[in-house]
Amino acid sequence: MNFLNEIGKQIRDLFASMTPSARIMAGLMVAVVVVSLGWILSGGASGTKTEYLLGGRNATDQELSSMESAFGNAGLGDYERVGQRIKVPSAKKAEYMKALSSSKALPGDYNSPMERALDGNGPFDSESKLVRRIDYAKQQLLENMIKRHAGIQSVMVTYDENQAGFGRKRDQVCSISVQGTNGAPVPQMLLKNFARLATRTFAGLTLDNVSVTDMSTSTGYFGSSGESAEDNAYFIAQTTWENYFEQKVNALLTDFSAKVAVNVTLDPTMKTQSEQLQYQQQPVAISSLTLSKNSENTKAAPGGQPGAASNGVSNQAASVNTAAAGQNSKVKETQENQKSVAGHEATVKTQAGLVPKSVYITIGIPESHYRKVALQKFRLNNPGKADTEAPTPTDADLLAIRTEEEKAVRSAVEALPVGAREGDDRKAMVTVYNYIDLPEPEVLGPTMADNTLAWVSESWSTLALIGLVLVSLGMMFSWMKSPVAGTGVDKQFAEGFGLEIPSIPLDQMDIGDDGEGSVDEDGRRRPPALEVTGTEMKEDLSTIIKENPDAAVNLIKSWIGEAAA
Repeated sequence: MNFLNEIGKQIRDLFASMTPSARIMAGLMVAVVVVSLGWILSGGASGTKTEYLLGGRNATDQELSSMESAFGNAGLGDYERVGQRIKVPSAKKAEYMKALSSSKALPGDYNSPMERALDGNGPFDSESKLVRRIDYAKQQLLENMIKRHAGIQSVMVTYDENQAGFGRKRDQVCSISVQGTNGAPVPQMLLKNFARLATRTFAGLTLDNVSVTDMSTSTGYFGSSGESAEDNAYFIAQTTWENYFEQKVNALLTDFSAKVAVNVTLDPTMKTQSEQLQYQQQPVAISSLTLSKNSENTKAAPGGQPGAASNGVSNQAASVNTAAAGQNSKVKETQENQKSVAGHEATVKTQAGLVPKSVYITIGIPESHYRKVALQKFRLNNPGKADTEAPTPTDADLLAIRTEEEKAVRSAVEALPVGAREGDDRKAMVTVYNYIDLPEPEVLGPTMADNTLAWVSESWSTLALIGLVLVSLGMMFSWMKSPVAGTGVDKQFAEGFGLEIPSIPLDQMDIGDDGEGSVDEDGRRRPPALEVTGTEMKEDLSTIIKENPDAAVNLIKSWIGEAAA
């Protein structure tokens, strides 16, 4: 605690002994030190923290240009463009988002153009104007979808249609211009896909009326209805099957770092359908009809004479006579009808076309793989030894390992190939070969000088502030000199602040009882040297004036005379 009190007292004494200009300079130095340290410890650390805008979303070149224009209008320049993303200081993220929103430069979603077209329709707008607005929104929508494809730098879509006559038929045309990243050519298949995408965007548009141009190479797809290689069914099926088998082989050989090539030969038959009809010995009834009819007819015997009396109608006694017998007849009819066909059996078979007829697989294994296997075997056999102790495998060792590995590879994929060439099965379905994997060219990293320059370029402001702080502290400490250092003698006070003290004759000076004093060359004695006792300067001055009042008077007279002169 005493140490702190002494330091505080020294600072107060030093500040009191300064001139007004020195006090102002000291205050400015203290302010510079405090502000610089505060910036380094707090502001500098937080100011350098950055993050990607919009969550690190990749933007197109057109969107990036719009965003940079918005930043320029807002006076924001401390951002960094990293690829297709924007990195901004974290402390200013809100300002950057506000600039994008104010300039309407925020990247839009796929449906944003369509939503704006529908929201902008007024109650008095005609139907044709709405149709045109929707078509323009579809153009923007198509551009956004194409821009999202990898390798596409810029896109421009134009669409137009014309009503033909009084009917409902429309003539439609669409032109798409694309440019690859850094002028790279766009694959032909991708251009054809863009044309197909346009036909799915505008209803009724056909491929014949769509043209896609690669602005980097002046080539493209120009609405030809002829079949290209990419549209050939055999080519598509062959590519699909080869990719399928290649993926399966790579999945089985993940630990081999192998190169895999697959060649698939397809059955060119698109589709097969067969029907077989076989007759049987016994016919098969397909319909049957039976009719049956029974009838009975009875006829009475002949009667007597005409009249009531002869027929027994009157009220007279009847006479019993023998009657004549009547006639009776019965008829039975049956009819059957049956239809039969010859017995048969029909079989219909349909087979899928473009199926693999033969599959050949070629596998390349690098030489380094066998050395890795040899090292792994050494580790398993010598668990307590380091890899540096492993012996160099000989050619015989590598040959044995190669034989084992090739056998393992064949066992892993031998079930995948199918088919064989007709009349010739000498070619193996699986071929394994070895290749020397050459080391990749070493990419030289940044040197020490490059790292140093990069670090200095990023931290120059911090270094400058640290240097300013050190210079300010050095100047402050140079002004602060301890009055009790060493023997405790105040040098300026002991030297009389640079003023010449006149000598006093011996007969005019009180030497004192101790006899101290010194004699100069002229035989004159000088007073004893001033000693600082460590107390206040006022007490030391009082003591010397008391002991040598004449010297003090002469000294004051000399100062007054010099001041008057």
